[in-house]
Order: sequence, then structure tokens, then C-alpha cells
Amino acid sequence: MRTTFLSQGRDLLLQLQITQQRRAEAGLQVASGLRVTKPSDSPHDAAGVVRTRSEIARLSQFRDNLQSAQAELQAVDGSLASAGDAVNRALTLASQATSIVGDETTRTQIRNDLEGIFRGLLLVANTSHADRFLFSGDTTDTRPFQTDENSLNGVAYEGSQTSRQILFPDGQPGQISLPGDAIFARPDQFEGVGRTPGLSGSIAPLPPAAVGVAFSGDVEAVISADLDGYFVAPAGPGVALGGETISVTFIGSGGLINTSITTAPLGGGESVADIAVALNTALAADPQLAAGFTFSDEGGSLKLVQSDSLGTGFTFSSSATGGLTSGLEAGGRTGGQSATEIAAALNAQVALNSELTTAGITFTAVEGEIQVDGAVNFKFTAIDFDRGTGFTSGLAGTHLVGGNSSANIFGSLHQLIEDLKTDDLSRIDHHIQGLRQGVGQIGAAQGFYGSTLRQIDATIRGLNELDVVNQQRLSGHRDADLVEAIGQLTLSSTAEQFTLQVLARQQPTLLDLLA
Repeated sequence: MRTTFLSQGRDLLLQLQITQQRRAEAGLQVASGLRVTKPSDSPHDAAGVVRTRSEIARLSQFRDNLQSAQAELQAVDGSLASAGDAVNRALTLASQATSIVGDETTRTQIRNDLEGIFRGLLLVANTSHADRFLFSGDTTDTRPFQTDENSLNGVAYEGSQTSRQILFPDGQPGQISLPGDAIFARPDQFEGVGRTPGLSGSIAPLPPAAVGVAFSGDVEAVISADLDGYFVAPAGPGVALGGETISVTFIGSGGLINTSITTAPLGGGESVADIAVALNTALAADPQLAAGFTFSDEGGSLKLVQSDSLGTGFTFSSSATGGLTSGLEAGGRTGGQSATEIAAALNAQVALNSELTTAGITFTAVEGEIQVDGAVNFKFTAIDFDRGTGFTSGLAGTHLVGGNSSANIFGSLHQLIEDLKTDDLSRIDHHIQGLRQGVGQIGAAQGFYGSTLRQIDATIRGLNELDVVNQQRLSGHRDADLVEAIGQLTLSSTAEQFTLQVLARQQPTLLDLLA
């Protein structure tokens, strides 16, 4: 077959276009360093570029968040170190205060120094970083501690009880903060205040007064305990005919007290108030019951009120000589609603709940009030059911209690200052123990934050290493092989020049055109 001039020209022009296109592509790869700049360059690699870029952006956001938390935790570490130094200084001053009885000048100086430490500690507890308060839980825009002279702690915590969390790249959340009161103002026990026995009412309440307690946190449970109070006879006494007597037997819980009283012979015709006086006279003559019980006239019936000084509940029964009736014959139960009685009733309910016993929850009577303790961190909410008696347990409200290693640093320091104002050194050892626990509490917080910081540091390092891998993967999908591209550029340029030279040598003749 004969190839004409025109067909040869067309082939050379087509070859020239292909060569120029290859040279342009190679030149672009050399200039940009990229092999894939649009999906049509390589659909498979283009999809890989999109996926890899998305992963790089996702992990970059995690790294930014973690680096922000990293800087915050480093600031927390410095603040806690300052707090530890302050509490140790307060411990030194408290120890000096034990030997300054009568030395008003030295005592005043120590108190002034402690007040300065208190103010400094308050500044530390209110530290902020990047416009966020470090110790306010998850409400970082709220100043956590405010001075409160009416509080036993000298401050009020206004932050959140909820810890902040951050999401790690594996999708799992991690705690990165502690509520401020858990560090600076969470005692390892709670002591109630304002307990009042219930004495109101003309009819003994049924059901009786009670306390309900709900626990949350490291222990979840609800208990309630009924409390014996005063007793009102269901019927009034009969009319005494003269020479008759009334006897009442009292048996204390546990059987430690088991004794009876008997009135002097009645003259006859006594009123309910007169009979109450006769019974009170008999009570006063018994050393075990003196000032422990009081009878009175309540709407024509005998009312029996037990003092909380007895510390235990009682059962009683009654009888009378002759045909007289007192209204107490059926007997009943009474209680003074003392701290000891309330604690015993609540502990009896705790003993029935394995979760509470495992958590070491204990109610104790301390100086007429109820103390709540436990081996774990927990929150409890107590409600008084006074049944119209006016009873208050001193526990009502919501309270936080720490585990055995918790400490109320602000409370110990504030109360130490208050005792030094009155030269009351009797509780300094107690305050010293509280401050020592405070040092341990700060150390425990430092341990938590240090562990969290190490976890974040390790995660950031892992993300940096993964970023290198992803960049390499992105390069494999997108970047040009410069050696190959330069070679292709050189080869294409040479081929282009050769083709142009061939085209230039081929001048058509008349015979070429007629062929």
C-alpha cells in the first residue's frame, strides 16, 4: 500500500499533538509536584485523596482540642502546686499556734498570716486559663468560689458538680477535670446542724415523724426510718375515788433501763393536770428517769414527752389500782428523737442494704447532731417528715461527702482563723488534721491531673505519627514522581523537536499533491 504525502502529514501532526500533550502533562507535574489535580487524572487516586484529606482534617481537629486541654492541664498543675505550698504554710502556722496561749501579739500575727493564706488560696481556686475557670466543673464561665462569711467554710462553691470531658480519637470520652469543691471544700464527713425534737400536736402522729435519705454518686440507694416521739393517750383518765395509785413501767431500748414508778395515793377527784403532776413527782424520785419524761394534760388526755437527753427510745406500760384508768393501759412507745436515736434508726436501715454497708455508710451522734460518713464519694439528699410535730433532723437538704481521704481545706482554714480570734485553742489539733488531709487531697488531685495529662500527651504523639502516615498516603495518591516526570518531560520535548524537524523537511511538490 502506498502512503501519500497528505496521510504522512496527518500522522505527523497527530503524533505532534500527542507529544505536546505529554510534554504539557509532564511539565505540569514538574511545576506543581502533583500527579493528580483533577478526578479525570485518576479516579481511584482522586477518591483516595478525598478520603485521606478528610481523615487528616478529622484528626487535626482532635489534636487541636487535645492541645487546648494539654495547656489547660499544665496550668492546673501549677495552680495545685501553689495550693499545696499554701496549705503546708498554714500547717506550719497552725503548729506554732498550739504554743501561744496568752501571747496575743504572736496569735494576732499568725491569724493575719493565715487570713492572707486564705485569700491567696481563694485566688488559686478561682484561677482561669484562656477565659475559662479551671476549678468550676463543666461551667467554666462561672467563678467557682465566692466569699461567704455565713458559711462554716468561709466560701460558697458556685461551680458545677459535673466534671468536664473530652472526646478522644477512638470515640471514647475522657474526664479531664474535677469539681472545685472536690479539691478544696469537700469534707470526708457531714455533720448536721439544727436538730429539733418534735413536740407539737395534740395527737401522737401516725405514721410517726421520719427521715428519708437518698444517696447518689459512688453509691445509689434510698432509705427511710420512722422515729418514736411523744405519746398522747387515746382516752382521758377516769375519776379517782381516793387512795388509788397509777404505776408506769419504762423499758429502754436494749434493756439497760427497766424501772417502774408509782404515784402517791390520790385523794380523789383529781383533774388530768393533777394526775400529770402526781406522775411527774414520781418520775423525779427515780434517778434513772428524773428529767427524762414529762406528763402533761393534752386536751383531757395524758401526754408523755421524752427528753432527748436519754439517748434511747422506750416502751412503757401502765396499770392502776382500784377501778381507776389512766388511758395509758395499752402502753406504747416514746422517743426523744435524739441524735443517738436517729443515728441508730438510720443505721438499722443501712444494715439492710448491702450497697450501703459495702460503701461504709455510717450515721453517728456527735455533740447532739448527726454525722454522716462513708468510705466513698457520695451525695445525699435528706428529707424530714415532721408529721406536724416540728421535728427537724439537721440533715435536711443536699450534701456532698468525700471518701476517707477527702478534706475541707477552706473549712479547716476558716475555722482555725475563727478559733484564733477567740483564743480557743481546743480544736487546733482537729484543724491541723484537716489541713494534713488537705495536703493529701491536693496530692490526689495532682495525681489525677498528671495521669490525664500523660494520656493526652501520648495521644497527641500518636496523632502526630498518624499524621505522617496519612501525609505519605496522600502523597502516594496525589504526588508526582519527579524523576519520572522530568524524564517524561525530556523525552516528550525531544520527540516534539524531532517531529517538528521532520515536518519542516517535507516540502510538497506538484506530484505529491497529485498523488
